[in-house]
Amino acid sequence: MWHHVDAAWAGNAMICAEHRLHQGTLENVDSYTFNPHKWLFTNFDCNVFWVADRKPLLDALSILPPYLRNEATDSGQVVDYRDWHVPLGRGFFEHSNCGGYSQLWCRRAPSSHS
Repeated sequence: MWHHVDAAWAGNAMICAEHRLHQGTLENVDSYTFNPHKWLFTNFDCNVFWVADRKPLLDALSILPPYLRNEATDSGQVVDYRDWHVPLGRGFFEHSNCGGYSQLWCRRAPSSHS
């Protein structure tokens, strides 16, 4: 059975070490998600998804016809994000129409005001 933690709101606070005591243990969790657009001042639809072992997820979501198979993906040399989400019409980095992922990356960079 898959154990998922949907920390849509609280997961944002768990970035700070002083708040992690409220989270409990995550040692048996298969996946964890939180939404930076709710507290971290990013545009809507910026979500963070962590998975402990990607194989069961990819086995469940994969639609891979033989003509798309390649040695690099099969060997694990590259990470093919095609099957990491359910919407088949949008790419991994296209979920945010306003660049939410790049905004999240910029927000994690050290501030020049520190």
